[in-house]
Amino acid sequence: MLGKILFIGGTRADSKLLENILNSGLLGSASVSVARATTIQEVDEALAAENPPFLGIVDTRIEWGQWQALVPQLVNASIPTILFGVSPALDTDEALSLGAIALFPGCSSGLLGVSQLASSYVESASQQVEEIPQETTQPAEDPGTLKDTIVYAISHDFQAPLQLSHRYARLLEEDYHSALGEEGSKIIDNLTSNLGLAQEMLDELLDYARLQTYDLKPEPVDLEQLLLSTLELFRIDLDAASAQVSSDSLPTHPVDRRQFKRLFQNLIANAIKFQRKKPLRISVRYKETAKRWGMSFRDNGIGIKESDTSKLFEMFKRGQTDKEYPGHGMGLTICKKIVENHGGRIWIKSIPGKGTSVNFALPLSKDE
Repeated sequence: MLGKILFIGGTRADSKLLENILNSGLLGSASVSVARATTIQEVDEALAAENPPFLGIVDTRIEWGQWQALVPQLVNASIPTILFGVSPALDTDEALSLGAIALFPGCSSGLLGVSQLASSYVESASQQVEEIPQETTQPAEDPGTLKDTIVYAISHDFQAPLQLSHRYARLLEEDYHSALGEEGSKIIDNLTSNLGLAQEMLDELLDYARLQTYDLKPEPVDLEQLLLSTLELFRIDLDAASAQVSSDSLPTHPVDRRQFKRLFQNLIANAIKFQRKKPLRISVRYKETAKRWGMSFRDNGIGIKESDTSKLFEMFKRGQTDKEYPGHGMGLTICKKIVENHGGRIWIKSIPGKGTSVNFALPLSKDE
């Protein structure tokens, strides 16, 4: 038996059907059990077990607990979490901000969707197990490694069905617009809009997933020229914000040009997006010590609560202004991965209403 999936709430029939589907071989899954939790105590016991579940499913219709509290509990235990039994009235942004990776309605098609997504997790977990020689003792698998593998599977495999759904929705709109009537047209407009948002999120997730397997190609990069080209890319937005950008003299360092270009673009884009007033002020500072070098991108924007700064580097996590500003909360997550790929670390300092400073530091190469 590979492991278990924790199904919180739901019916015995749903959990049993899910287990049967996963073990039927139709989805190519390995042997797996589905454990059903019907009380808070059973959830706590499952998470504290020697072999905790590798995937969680939370039925939002439970009456003995709040799914809003259960999702973070699983996420904090490094357990990817799917929401089931989702109604049209559920706040999707809230669910994703809490850490849920997918949402499905409480019907047969929804359960099949859960099964298909769960099978990707089962397959990834199975591959991790098979890579460990049976005759040797290996350290426990890093939850982050398995998570990265799963993220790639989801972001890659979901592209085709999502794009197909989008095309069908557009066909409905184009070919049956008059037959749908005003109310039907509104529903189709809402559908295509939400499918578009889902595609944007999936694209960003795939970008992040690609960073897991991307081979760094360090080369001497003139950081000052890279910054200038980045600012030129945002020239229209910067002019619209009456922006004034100042920068220290930046040296050349051996970094991956493609990744650092994305890093600079994300940081400048964030400063523009979360501006508080005109004129926008952006300052780029550089510092070097005997062992490390670092940069900071500071702005005079809306700022962030101190309690929110750490979570902004997590996937799809945003601050208190997530309803007012566009985006999906992947920009800083990608920045963090780029910096970590170069052996560095990244952090935020901010004061609400006064601005934000995004800082990163990397080790100096002996070959420089």
